[in-house]
Amino acid sequence: MLVVVLFVRSARHPSPLIDLSLVRIRSFWSAGLGQVFFTSAFIATILFNTLLLQELWGWSVLAAGFGVVPGPAFAALLGGPVGSVADRVGHRTLLVIGSVAAACCPAWLWWGVTAESSWTTTMLPAQLCLGIGVSCSFATFASLGLRDVPPARFGVASAMLRTLSTLGFAVGVAVAVAVLTASLHLGRLAAFGRVWAMLTCTFMVGAVFCAMACPGKPAGAPPALRVRQPVPTEPGARLDPGG
Repeated sequence: MLVVVLFVRSARHPSPLIDLSLVRIRSFWSAGLGQVFFTSAFIATILFNTLLLQELWGWSVLAAGFGVVPGPAFAALLGGPVGSVADRVGHRTLLVIGSVAAACCPAWLWWGVTAESSWTTTMLPAQLCLGIGVSCSFATFASLGLRDVPPARFGVASAMLRTLSTLGFAVGVAVAVAVLTASLHLGRLAAFGRVWAMLTCTFMVGAVFCAMACPGKPAGAPPALRVRQPVPTEPGARLDPGG
């Protein structure tokens, strides 16, 4: 009820908390909704990766924390190179790649984890896949969401995107815990399997959504790379200032 009041009030207020006119911008609303799919599955994946290490494999809290470090570390290493190609390949391509790569994390665990599995052959590859997904997605969602927003509305647009991301975090944890609780009668490993299956499907639905709803590369080719001229070696030779 309060959500309805919020939207009605925002539609009528001269300075609304939620600028509904931004919904008319395709790049904004598609990035916002695509982000909900990704963040809901992402946060639940992180949670259940640590729960796997603690509850199924008996790791300590500290060891479990270090056990999931490779994913974020790999994402940090890839963030710069991936961001530099966004304008050349298009945001949509990166988002689809990121969502599919992230889906490989819970899918790999769903397929390969047992009570005696090795961290090296199960959790490590899954974490690296998640790192690829994160490096292709989080900054790309924010960049796409603000791409066509007028500069005067960057602040409210950024806040709305962040709100949708937080909504995804909350929904993802709630749904994943509900699936786990409802499946515990099958055994803890089987219950985890159902959660991983649900997370895999969520990532893949997000990938399909991004492929269909997110706009492609903007019209016009990217700026051409400047060709470096060779340094002249003959006396009196000069560089072409226009080259």
